[in-house]
Amino acid sequence: MAAHIRAGEDEAHARLEEFLTGDVAGYKADRDHPWRPRATSGLSDALAVGEISARRIWSRCRGEFAQGIPGIEPFLSEVCWREFARELMAETPDMDRSCWRKEWNDFPWRADNDDAEPGGGAAPACPSSMPGCGNCMSRGGCTTACG
Repeated sequence: MAAHIRAGEDEAHARLEEFLTGDVAGYKADRDHPWRPRATSGLSDALAVGEISARRIWSRCRGEFAQGIPGIEPFLSEVCWREFARELMAETPDMDRSCWRKEWNDFPWRADNDDAEPGGGAAPACPSSMPGCGNCMSRGGCTTACG
């Protein structure tokens, strides 16, 4: 397993550097296809276990953002959305079973399509949150197409 996992803070920072110097330009087009080689930063697991933080990523990427490097803006946007979703799950632990706003729990949702689930839930949008993917290690599953 060690051959497939690059664990630790130093490795997380190394992955970020590799992503910024190589694959970030294609991030906007490829991020919704995480099965493609090098389509994402590969930092979801490191973010989930605290080996790197969204704040550290943002700080490291300020220069690239200021220069308008292709792909950096959508990457940072997804990191922010991932952090937002993580905070929502931490503050609302039943969010996977209930609406964020409790008054929506009794909303008369239409159930006339294959994607509808009882209780107003929705099918996962990210292909990598499918069982067996192994890319999504955070408590809430994939929150932003695997970082």
